[in-house]
Amino acid sequence: MIRKLLLIIFLFSFLTSVEVAAQRPQAKENIPEKALQFLEKHFKNYEIYRAKYDKKSGEWEIKLQSGHEIEFDYDGNWFEIDGETNPLPKSIIDLLPVSIMHYIAKNYPRRAILKIERESYGYEIELSNSVELQFSKTGKFLKED
Repeated sequence: MIRKLLLIIFLFSFLTSVEVAAQRPQAKENIPEKALQFLEKHFKNYEIYRAKYDKKSGEWEIKLQSGHEIEFDYDGNWFEIDGETNPLPKSIIDLLPVSIMHYIAKNYPRRAILKIERESYGYEIELSNSVELQFSKTGKFLKED
């Protein structure tokens, strides 16, 4: 009985440690070069607070001291930039198609962009008033959530 209990505890501990290791914080040197270049270009004034790599998905999650969180794929291509409550830098906004910026400026003046997600259909953008907008890859408005 005690052996079975010890075996169960051992197996549980082992499986838990494997899951934790899959998302272990990483050193800056392990982050893909393309992701580091992106961070240097758009967030050069902010230090990396935490960098996690998920072995299962092959994705990187980088949290900056400013509170911004950027997610990259294995090759270092960004697919989500989240400022939490902080507006995204202008250099990030400039990555969007111009038609998206025109739409937001016309329909949501004085609203900051807090989050951008690249999706298979295009972009999902969250504004400072919690409105979420979806656009095609070319910048055509699709819908509001």
